[in-house]
Amino acid sequence: MKKQTDCSRLNSQPPPFFGSHPKFVDEYKKNSKCLIDIYLANGAKLDQFFSEIHPEIYLLPRDILGQISDQYGGIVGLERINFPFSSYDFLIDEDADGVFDYIKSLSSFFRLGRIPQLCYLSPPRPTDDKNFSFWYCAPLFTHTRWLHSLIAGVLAEVILARNDFSIQERTPIVLAAAFHDIAMPAGGDSIVRIDKENLHEENNFLWTLKHEGIIEELEKRFCFDAAKAAGWVCGQGMFGKLIDIVDKMSYVAIDCYYVGLCHQGLIRKYCQKYPLVMDVWQDIRIDQETQQIYFTNPERLYRFLLLRAYEHSEFLLNPYSRALDFYLTKMTKVLYDKGLVNKEDLLTQDNFWLERQLQQHFPETFKTIICPDELSWKKFATEEEQLSFSKKIGDRLDHLDKIKGFTTGLSWLVESNGKIMSLSDAIEQSMVKKMEDVVESTKGYFVYYTSKIKK
Repeated sequence: MKKQTDCSRLNSQPPPFFGSHPKFVDEYKKNSKCLIDIYLANGAKLDQFFSEIHPEIYLLPRDILGQISDQYGGIVGLERINFPFSSYDFLIDEDADGVFDYIKSLSSFFRLGRIPQLCYLSPPRPTDDKNFSFWYCAPLFTHTRWLHSLIAGVLAEVILARNDFSIQERTPIVLAAAFHDIAMPAGGDSIVRIDKENLHEENNFLWTLKHEGIIEELEKRFCFDAAKAAGWVCGQGMFGKLIDIVDKMSYVAIDCYYVGLCHQGLIRKYCQKYPLVMDVWQDIRIDQETQQIYFTNPERLYRFLLLRAYEHSEFLLNPYSRALDFYLTKMTKVLYDKGLVNKEDLLTQDNFWLERQLQQHFPETFKTIICPDELSWKKFATEEEQLSFSKKIGDRLDHLDKIKGFTTGLSWLVESNGKIMSLSDAIEQSMVKKMEDVVESTKGYFVYYTSKIKK
């Protein structure tokens, strides 16, 4: 019988300065004996970081050791939005009567703060020691769709402002970027699987805005075309491409930070090697005439995309991490098929509500302490092999999973030697192959089944 350990404490001590700016780390180490004096003496005023081109967003340098105080003398702290592996954090001006103040006031956006970004995904297995099984409080990762969506909106705002879009021009795009997950059902991606056509967040973007009753107000106040925004959220046109980019940048930065904190693996090592990999957002250029979005630093774009690839291979598509990803799916599907929960419930409620429903209807099987090792898994190259094995194990079968891989981003445009071309054409073919090999490593047909591990 395997020994058990509570993995909520395993690797809970963050690696030194993980995610910090390298200059901050150097200054911290150099002045560690007089940190309080340095912190107070090196204070900065928030208005130093005001920008006329994006007045609602402050970019706060992550390399300074001192405090930052606002106009009232208060220390900027909790309201600071951490953006790991970059040169800047973000701060929204709470006194500005702008688009972000409006976004944060909406109940449908506030709901995203009660939907964890990664739901029931588990960290990669912390050790190869087969004598231990690991138990987690679910969800282990507590960062939310609210934070992810807010950062996507902030990135869109600053990028568009730096590319000479006026406030009036960019506000509808910023709203769409911040709202891109507003129709995420309670339970997140796990629940979308139940009924992809009716529960996918992109398909329900307009439904949610109508249910909130804000379309008319958005049109009047921000010249927001809801139908056009729905197309952008689905990736249509130049602005759809931008929303797709900031969406990816937001989740990669935050996910990799939290995975790196608790797991000594490839993601952590890569982020420590390239501590400013997320500065890639500063390289985005938008050509309004040609309707093209491109990056000015091909090498930094490749590093970002490779980090995203590693996030997929080590974490998002890792069979161990996904072992209990279907946990909510299976039980919720039973309630959904019986009509005990419906689309409106899932698109207007949150994870706390969903877990109460599951606890009420499945008092014997629903649990908040989970163990990925309760499920074993095998990978197969073909569907025929997958089905053959699933028949052999009979009632031990839990679920089947097919992983098709993920998009690499190698088709994104870059400026290289004065020309605009795809990233794959601007880098060495060995780099292209490295990325493609990571994708191939994730593909397969998986069978998950109950193991013989006892509690």
